[in-house]
Amino acid sequence: MIARSHLVGRVFLILPLVLASCGSLTDCDQQRDCTVYRCSFESLRDLRRWDGLTVEDLRDDHPPGGGRRSVLVAGGCATPTATLSLAPADVDRMLSVECYCKVLRFHGKVGLCVGESQVDCVGFEARDTAWTHYACEHAILCPAESSLTVFLTAGGFSGQEMLVDRLEVYRVDCDCD
Repeated sequence: MIARSHLVGRVFLILPLVLASCGSLTDCDQQRDCTVYRCSFESLRDLRRWDGLTVEDLRDDHPPGGGRRSVLVAGGCATPTATLSLAPADVDRMLSVECYCKVLRFHGKVGLCVGESQVDCVGFEARDTAWTHYACEHAILCPAESSLTVFLTAGGFSGQEMLVDRLEVYRVDCDCD
């Protein structure tokens, strides 16, 4: 009997935690299988897969609901300032991207490209000088076995700078049921 009452006590301690976590699983974009990539740019660990970003790019500035830091994207040429290659999946996926941006000089761009090219891409341009949530209006088909490149660009013919935080690549064809 002692063991059984001990077990019942544990169930009552765990049950509220399980029920509290259920509410967060109803939103498609928050489900683990719908989120392809998420980053809040808090430390060097968050930057290790990115080309073009270093620990010197981390800034102590963040949007509402963000962590403690964001990442500075700065450049002065037309090619992406920073890129991240995501591994291919075994199924076709319709993908999109969203994040918070704060433009420091001129404007910047965030987007997704299938493969390494910059031809089959979707994205958005950030222009607001206050922290603003941006979401791509379009999705891109990433066929099975195709890689995906996330790009951050602050460039053009003059130097541009923006801060980026709470970046998320997600499936728009996700089924919540």
